[in-house]
Amino acid sequence: MNLQMRHLVRQTPDGIAMKLLTRYLVRRVLGGIGVTLLAVVAVLTLVDFIDEARRVRAGGYSFAEVLWVIVLTTPQRMYEVLPVSVFIGSLLSLGQLAADNEMTAMRASGLGIWRVTRPLLLLGLLLALATILIGEKLAPPGMEAAWSLKRQYRGPGADDAGLWIRKDGSYMRVQRARDPGRLSDVLAYRIGVDGVLQRSAHARSAWFDGEHWVLQDVRESVVHPDGTMQTQQHAELVETALPPADVLELVMRPADEMSMASLSRYLDFFAGEQVELRPYRFAWWQRFITPISCVAVLLLTVPFAFVQPRGGGLGQRIFIGVLSGIGIYLFNRLCAHLGLVLGLPPWQAASLPLLLLLALGALLLSNRRISTV
Repeated sequence: MNLQMRHLVRQTPDGIAMKLLTRYLVRRVLGGIGVTLLAVVAVLTLVDFIDEARRVRAGGYSFAEVLWVIVLTTPQRMYEVLPVSVFIGSLLSLGQLAADNEMTAMRASGLGIWRVTRPLLLLGLLLALATILIGEKLAPPGMEAAWSLKRQYRGPGADDAGLWIRKDGSYMRVQRARDPGRLSDVLAYRIGVDGVLQRSAHARSAWFDGEHWVLQDVRESVVHPDGTMQTQQHAELVETALPPADVLELVMRPADEMSMASLSRYLDFFAGEQVELRPYRFAWWQRFITPISCVAVLLLTVPFAFVQPRGGGLGQRIFIGVLSGIGIYLFNRLCAHLGLVLGLPPWQAASLPLLLLLALGALLLSNRRISTV
């Protein structure tokens, strides 16, 4: 805070002075978060660009497509690193205020620990809303468009393994077609409750009519209870066990790239099936927890505003901030996956790091409040 600002605070009433101080504090913290977010996203973007550029081929995947994919996937990168960027940016900003004795001047003007915490919590709520907007509205369409673009330039044989789906006692193998509304080489099997094959069918192609899949050029074999088999040839045959085109598109995508609405659609469709759904439930809860993490990490950085550094320059504070942010990120990943390994319910595995961070932040705030009384 410069000298003119100090004179202005002294000459204004207490209420206006507090508003000026809180606005200044929020502006500094928000600026630090923005710069950190841009730096982290820039580094990750460069890494992804190098990885995508390796797939450039003459007559196929070009640098123009690479650049477009990088643009489309940028919101997803922002969503993934936003809590860590909030922590590092807030920690550096508050540490700089303390190092420049600006926080000391603010405290002398009556800005206590609660007056620092309250506007930062409000800022955390705004950042949580921004995280929801990015994660639910911007990132999923971008990832879907990038996924579709990259799928057009996959090399031959990339889909030879196909995709297996189970629904209502039926097992299906489909190819990952470029158009999710059209498939090729579809195999379908129906197994009875006793584990005996009842029906098998092979279709050269299939298309989605808006409600059901229509198999074309189908060779169907029906196994009767007495063990005899009847084979039939159909020009078209309606298949009700295949998931709708939108769900089939979700099956082809990683769970951590889906929105909460898409994850809910996937979970509802496969509910009651003997399908491993814990990763998708875990991803759903992570989508719920991530915005709240922005508030938690801001709470965790508040006590550092009241610590007067005794040495070290800006480089040391940046190093400590980055190292702490990486530690928070690794701690979050470790606790989350450890919860899954230990068999915790997905909501507990996803919320465990958040609860620990909130407890640590509350403890540090309580100790700092006692020490400043």
